[in-house]
Amino acid sequence: MTGYALTDDFAKAAGYVALTANFALKDAHTVINRAGFFSRGRTKRDLSLAVDFCQLLLTPFNEHGAELVKSRTLAESYCRNTLSRAYCYCQQSMKTYDLGNGPVKRLVYIQGLLEIGTHQFLTKETSESCWYGESLPLMKEMEHYLGF
Repeated sequence: MTGYALTDDFAKAAGYVALTANFALKDAHTVINRAGFFSRGRTKRDLSLAVDFCQLLLTPFNEHGAELVKSRTLAESYCRNTLSRAYCYCQQSMKTYDLGNGPVKRLVYIQGLLEIGTHQFLTKETSESCWYGESLPLMKEMEHYLGF
């Protein structure tokens, strides 16, 4: 499941992201609803980052609907813009919160699922440019100097 695709299929990648984000959002709401009266506030706080992250990913789908997956240009635009914003959101959250905290654990888990899943539909170069956006040249330079 960690191998990259040979050709880019942005429609499938966008569909995968939408389905996974929608499932994670539904799962978070289910966990919140099942929480007891006294622990509901803590549960909401623990899942707030994951809920916001999923809503960030689903906002373009709410605006464009199924056309986003049907049109190759819209799907490509979605992958390139939304995934890089999602990566920045995760980076900022990890800087703001402790990595061992519940909110960040769920967020990193969802982001990891999405990143590994999109590898199935995008080539390595395209996947990296979609996820890391503007920070990709900096990462390449760090790899060169650090010898990754």
